[in-house]
Amino acid sequence: MEAHQNFHLDCYDYITKPKKYHFKNLGRPPKRPKYQLPSVTTQNKTKQMSKLTGERLNLFLKEYLVEDNPLITPENEKFSTTNLGDAQVFLKQAYQTIQVRKAKLLTATLNVGLWLNKCYALFEIGKIHNPDNPLIWSEWVKESIGKSQSYAAKYRNVARLFEPYKKFGNLDLSFDSIYVNRRNIKEMLQNHDISVQWK
Repeated sequence: MEAHQNFHLDCYDYITKPKKYHFKNLGRPPKRPKYQLPSVTTQNKTKQMSKLTGERLNLFLKEYLVEDNPLITPENEKFSTTNLGDAQVFLKQAYQTIQVRKAKLLTATLNVGLWLNKCYALFEIGKIHNPDNPLIWSEWVKESIGKSQSYAAKYRNVARLFEPYKKFGNLDLSFDSIYVNRRNIKEMLQNHDISVQWK
């Protein structure tokens, strides 16, 4: 926190300094801290959601539903692949979408989870046919997207939960806020009248 406060104070000094020194000897602009502060807005939304269940949770989620956003879902011809190498390429492309676009809506993250589930199934088939292969799933995940197996499991779990409910991809909410509240959301979807609204 202190580093961010100092950064903004330094920026103010840097902007106002030209008036005092007539634009001479300004030096380099202040450097932004390497780490980012957690979003207060995201934390508030997560906390709000944790207190809601059933219809109240449904109404809360609908406030963040972007109806006209095109869903990013695996292309059928690609997703039908039975080759782990090809699936790995598509997984990396899906993950890059999150990194490059800094995708805000859930659809891009859910897409990564779907590809991870696809790759895991193909990986297990490969181990059956080639049991002497020393490669393990955690290493494969790390090599593919640079994340731990436990982190990838979060993507996979949420993708499994929401795969039948396409509209969840259009939520303008962080992946973390959805993951933390996934049990309440799963329970909410047990209500048929609510679940059909998200398909």
